[in-house]
Amino acid sequence: MNKARLEAFSDGVIAIALSLAAHLSATAIYVLLALLWFLLDHHVGAARPD
Repeated sequence: MNKARLEAFSDGVIAIALSLAAHLSATAIYVLLALLWFLLDHHVGAARPD
């Protein structure tokens, strides 16, 4: 592998890693919000006598 090809390959790997990290962090935020909503809803629902 020559240097230019190696640099292009590493740039591609970095770009894939960054897009994957962004996707995973967005998914993690969504899951945390859903979990928080579920816990709050469950807690408020348990506090109501009906």
